[in-house]
Amino acid sequence: MDKIRLLKAEWEYDPNSRLAPAGGFASVFVGKSTKQELVAVKRLNLSARDAAYREMDIVNEISQHDLKYVIPILDSGKDANSDHYFVVMPKAEKSLQQELNNRSSFNQSESIDILLNIGKGLTEVKTIVHRDLKPGNILYHEDRWKIADFGIARFVEETTSIGTLKDYFSQPYAAPEQWRLEHATSATDIYALGCIAYALLTGKPPFQGPEREDYKKQHLQEQPLPLRDEIDPRLRSLISTMLRKPPNARPSIERVIQVLNDLSTSGSKQIERTGFKNLALAGAKDAEAAIRADTLQAQAEQMARDRQELANTALHVLQEVVDGLGKCVGDRVPTAQITSNNAYLLKIQMGSALSTVEVMNGMRPIAKGAFTKSSWDVVVGAIINVFQQERKPYVWSANLWYTDLGYGKEYRWWEIPYMTNPIHRYGPATQPFAITMDKIAEADAAAANVISDRQFAAKPRPIDDESVDDFYDRWADLIAKAYRGELTTPSHLPFD
Repeated sequence: MDKIRLLKAEWEYDPNSRLAPAGGFASVFVGKSTKQELVAVKRLNLSARDAAYREMDIVNEISQHDLKYVIPILDSGKDANSDHYFVVMPKAEKSLQQELNNRSSFNQSESIDILLNIGKGLTEVKTIVHRDLKPGNILYHEDRWKIADFGIARFVEETTSIGTLKDYFSQPYAAPEQWRLEHATSATDIYALGCIAYALLTGKPPFQGPEREDYKKQHLQEQPLPLRDEIDPRLRSLISTMLRKPPNARPSIERVIQVLNDLSTSGSKQIERTGFKNLALAGAKDAEAAIRADTLQAQAEQMARDRQELANTALHVLQEVVDGLGKCVGDRVPTAQITSNNAYLLKIQMGSALSTVEVMNGMRPIAKGAFTKSSWDVVVGAIINVFQQERKPYVWSANLWYTDLGYGKEYRWWEIPYMTNPIHRYGPATQPFAITMDKIAEADAAAANVISDRQFAAKPRPIDDESVDDFYDRWADLIAKAYRGELTTPSHLPFD
C-alpha cells in the first residue's frame, strides 16, 4: 500500500487495485483512512510540475453546499511525499458505467429516476460546471446515484496547456463547445446529461467515434440516430433538446428536472519629422481600423454560422414534431394521405380537409433584430394551416416561431395565431390567421406593448418537449372539424 499525505489527513491506497479503468483525468484506486475505513483514492494524471504547485480548493467549494446527490470530497491536494495530486472520496458501491456494462439498457422509468438524481446533483453545486459528466462519474452511494469529481476538470483545465488539455475530456460525452476549445458553461453539463440519457435508453452514447476526429465531427456536425418510438415522445424530445449543438438552444437544468418530474409522476407520456510622424500615426490608425474590421467580420461570420446552426437545429426539431403529428393522424385514420416535400414539412389530406406545415423564408434564418418593437429574437418561422375545402370554405392558421419570446434566454418553438384588432374593420376574412413573411412587422407589433392592427388570437403556446401532446391534440381536433365542415371563427377572440 502506498501512503499519501494531503491537506487534512494521511491516507493509503493500493496502486494495483483499480476501482475503474484509467480515464483521461485520473486513475482511481481502493484506499483506506487511518481508521481503516474504505475510501476511493483518485490520482490525477497531473504532476505538481504541470500544475505549478497550485492549491486545490475543491474541498472548500464542495463543502459549502448541502449535498445529497453529490459524492462528498474527504480530502484533496498535492501529496507531501510525491509529485502527484490526489482526491479522496467515500467508496461507492458501483458506477453507472459498470451498471451499463452489465446490462444492455435501462427502461424508461429507471432512466428517468437516474437522470433526476443526476439533475438534482447539478443543482446542488450550481457554482461549478462539472465539465466531465459521464457514467463513470455517476456513483451509487447511500441508496441513490450521485455525481463525483466536481471541480476536478476545472482544476486540470486551469493548470494545463491547450495542447495537453485535448486529451482530458471524455470524448463520447464532450459537448461541441469543448471540441472547439470554448468556455464550458452549465449548458455543457446539460449536453453531457443528454448523452447519458441516450446511453441509458440505448446502451450506448449517441456517437460511437471510434477515433478522436470521428467523435469531433460527430459532435459538431452530425445528429444521433433517433430513439425508439416506444420511448415517451416528451422524453425523446427533451433528450434531443439537451443534445442541440448551440449551447443557448439547450434547456436549463431547472426545466430538465421539471420535465423529468412530470414524466416521473405522470408515467409514460508610433518618427522624428512631423510628416513622417503623422504618416506613421495614420498608418497605425489604419491598421487598428483593419483589425477592428477583421474582428467584426469574424464575429459576423461566426454569428451567421451560429444562427444558421441554431436554425438548422430548430428545423430538425420542428420536423420531428410535425412528423409526430402526421403519425398521430395516420395511426387513427389509415385512409389519410400524409406526405412531405420541398414545399411542405407536412401535408395531410383527409377527405375535404387539408392541413399543411410550411417553413417561412426559404428555410433561411430570420435576421437577428427583425422584431425591433418587441425585442423578440425569432430565428426561424413556419405556418400551419387547416383548410376546410367543402361546404363553407374556411382557413384556420397560426404561426410557429422558434424564439426566446424577448427574454434573451431559452429558445423553443411557440404556436401563435393572430387576429385583427377589434378597433379596425379590415383584415383577413377568416380568423385566427398566420402572418406571412412579407408582413412580419405585423407579428413584431402584435408582440410589442403597443396598439397595432394585429393582436394575438391566443397566448403563445409551446409545441415541443413536454407540450407536444397538447399540440397534436389541438390540431387533430381542427382537422376533424374541417373534415366535418364545422370549422369556423371561434365564438370569442382572443380564445384560450
